[in-house]
Amino acid sequence: HTQTSSTTTSTVAASPPKTPAELKVIVLNGGAVTGAAKNLRTTLQQAGYTNQPQANTWTGHTQTGKSIMCKTGLAREAVALSQQTALQGAKVLDFPTPAPPFSSDVDCVVVVGA
Repeated sequence: HTQTSSTTTSTVAASPPKTPAELKVIVLNGGAVTGAAKNLRTTLQQAGYTNQPQANTWTGHTQTGKSIMCKTGLAREAVALSQQTALQGAKVLDFPTPAPPFSSDVDCVVVVGA
C-alpha cells in the first residue's frame, strides 16, 4: 500500500518595490551642521528621489551619522536608499514610535546627524 501526498503552495506576489520617484522621503537634520539636510535632499533628488517635501529639522533629536527609517513594508526601499552614494554607511533602523516630526505622510525618513 503506497500513500502519496501532495502539497499545494500558493504564493501571493509581493507588490514591486516603489521606485525612487514614487518613494516619499523627508530628510531631517538630527544634529548636523545647518544646511546638511537640505544638501542631502538635493543629492537624493539628483539620484531620482524626487518625491520629497522640504528638508526640516528634528528639533531636540541629536545623533551621530545618518540613518534611514522606512515605514512597515518598505524594507526593500530602505535598502535601496542605503545604497545611494550620499547615504553610504547610513544605519537602516525600524520606524520609531513616536514617529519623527513631519513624517505622517512620507514613506521614509532620512536623518543627518553630526
